[in-house]
Amino acid sequence: MQKTLSRRKLHAKGLVQGVGFRPFVFNLAQKHLLTGFVCNLGGAVDIEIQGELQDIENFIDSFHRSLPPLASITELDVSDFPVNLGESEFQIIDSQDSLADSRQIPLDTAVCEECLKELFSEENRRYQYPFINCTNCGPRFTIIEKLPYDRQSTTMRAFAMCSLCLQEYKTPSDRRFHAQPNACELCGPKLTFKQKKETPIIGSDALQRAQQALLDNEIVAVKGLGGYHLMGNAKEDAVVKKIRSLKNRKDKPLAVMFHDMQEVEAYCQISNSEKKLLNSPVRPIVLLKQRDGQELSKCINSGLDEIGAMLPNSPLHYLLLGATDFPLIATSANDEGLPIFTRDDDAEREFVEIGVLSHDRQILSGYDDSIVRFDSDRKLTIRAARGMTPGRVALPFETGKSAIAFGAHLKNTFCITQNNNATISQHLGDIATLERMENYENTLKLYLDLFECKPDLLISDLHPDYKTAQIAEKMSERLKLPLIRVQHHHAHAVSVMAEHKVQKAVAVVFDGMGLGIDGNIWGGEFLLCTYREFTRLAHLENVPLPGGDLAAKNPWRMALGYLEQMKAGQNEFDEFLSELECIHGQGTVNTVRKQIRSGINCPLTSSCGRLFDAAAVLIDHRCKPTYEGQAAMELEALARQCKCREHRLYDFAAPSENNVHIVKSTLILKSMQTALNSGISKACAARIFHQTLSAAISDVLLKVRSNIGVGDICLSGGVFQNTLLLKDVRENLEECGFNVFTPSIIPANDGGLSFGQAVIGLSNFA
Repeated sequence: MQKTLSRRKLHAKGLVQGVGFRPFVFNLAQKHLLTGFVCNLGGAVDIEIQGELQDIENFIDSFHRSLPPLASITELDVSDFPVNLGESEFQIIDSQDSLADSRQIPLDTAVCEECLKELFSEENRRYQYPFINCTNCGPRFTIIEKLPYDRQSTTMRAFAMCSLCLQEYKTPSDRRFHAQPNACELCGPKLTFKQKKETPIIGSDALQRAQQALLDNEIVAVKGLGGYHLMGNAKEDAVVKKIRSLKNRKDKPLAVMFHDMQEVEAYCQISNSEKKLLNSPVRPIVLLKQRDGQELSKCINSGLDEIGAMLPNSPLHYLLLGATDFPLIATSANDEGLPIFTRDDDAEREFVEIGVLSHDRQILSGYDDSIVRFDSDRKLTIRAARGMTPGRVALPFETGKSAIAFGAHLKNTFCITQNNNATISQHLGDIATLERMENYENTLKLYLDLFECKPDLLISDLHPDYKTAQIAEKMSERLKLPLIRVQHHHAHAVSVMAEHKVQKAVAVVFDGMGLGIDGNIWGGEFLLCTYREFTRLAHLENVPLPGGDLAAKNPWRMALGYLEQMKAGQNEFDEFLSELECIHGQGTVNTVRKQIRSGINCPLTSSCGRLFDAAAVLIDHRCKPTYEGQAAMELEALARQCKCREHRLYDFAAPSENNVHIVKSTLILKSMQTALNSGISKACAARIFHQTLSAAISDVLLKVRSNIGVGDICLSGGVFQNTLLLKDVRENLEECGFNVFTPSIIPANDGGLSFGQAVIGLSNFA
């Protein structure tokens, strides 16, 4: 009996490159006895299937239910197509590049369980091969030169596959069918260990030399997926101190790589949500509460109560940890102010004295480790990088325009938009040095080339001194493109609104600082926002910022700004002032006080970040941060030690000028200081500060709700990475009947700013 043939065309958009998608379709078609083809279009995949109608329907049903682990479909169109009577088989045909504006970049992912079993199986030909991978794991973005994602478009083209690897690559039933980085010890990348002027060691001997170095409590610079890590025994103070010296990082916490989840649980408190993410293909650093009495070096996270925990993300990391019985420090091997090292000569120049474990697979895109933490079971992204970016987010509206949003000065990302989607770059750090700026410009060029983005619009921060704003202005002049400047805190607000598709909300944006439309430095804002515009409803009171950026680096200056703001004699602070004079010298303290009174180089700020700094130094007079956010992080950790019932020491003041509510933050500090003088513990004082600030936020929002009737609240800005404050605020507001939205995939800090800028710029571009 002759078969009745039908034909369907499936057009799939989403993450369909570099994830084993075409092999998956091929094998599924074979299983259901279908002919046709699958073709990579650059930003999508076309599938044509032909056979009996029931077989086609079974294929489509299985297609939805059994996608490869790393694949995702955002759009699927199915249509009838004319039957091709001359067709006899199903094929993977050559890639085309007709849909550049729909491209998604495959992400580097952790080694999968199947590859891991092979890695430690002595019978397997890839036993202990540090670059084992398959269609479900391994390098992707870091090795891509151009799209579509094929081997000849990656740095793996330098390695011709041996006959066995080539056979796997061409065999549809094999797990490595069309796995572009496929390789083995015979034909793939190889390790090299270099130390001082010794002869370089190659291959498996290099691995053994590095393993022995770690066992001997030496430090090794290790080339990972996206750059070099410094690695060493996390239990030994001397090792950790040496790593800090090599990185010029005095206090900033260091990440710890554990062998497995069992070891993580021995050192940290961990929830099911945290376990799931920690063990996911992303393998981020997850901030976890440290258990008391464990043997990790106290130098890892001085003054904090959390550990940045991670699991191995590459076969090489598994092999290094496999030789030790202790967890390893795993921190990026670059000095503060420099981008992560990706070039072998840079790493060797800096670290050859201690030992460098490198390999000959080139890294094209530098990748830091992603960092997340949890507010209960709600994920908060602190830094989006390896395994998470280039991240694509749907815009909350349709637009035919493309744009580049250049981000901020600190914790920078940029964002490009095409075809109603936004693609956010990996974390690029603080754009404060020539090296970071060059890395920023090179990474932006790579994205524009990969996505073939031709922007209609450029968008930058309002602050003219930001390097990113200056880059945007030069590009605008060169390409004759319009440039829209967006207020910093409006962008923070809209980044959360757009992530959750909220079109109008009151946003509480608390951060370090950003230029306000009145010329002052904002950072403690209550804004009524749409995607196009905002109204300032309330803010923390303006106080002097003595010395500008100097105040951020020296919190005692900020505390003096608050004291002078109070003006009247403040006996509560006599002891504090006396202590400051002993620490910094009476002349220096008096000079700063005179500077504040004269207003010279003392811009006004409403910054909540600076309020945290002042509170921190009132509690610990010798507080001297060595990294951005340190004072606030240590204050949060201290506050978590308090187990007392809830306190509240401050009642909200009446509306001030122009019906804009002013939160008297000076009163919060005065109340806290009075409590300290009465003998309350420092931990309780820190907790009271958090609770009082949270209560003040609720007071403001209840007052403005009665006037504007908006019940949707968005929380953004780096201050809301503080989960103690965030939990207090969220619970208070939800009890009052507000709908509370917090960032999840978009960082609350300046890493999320570029996405908000893009949405605002496109909304205002006719």
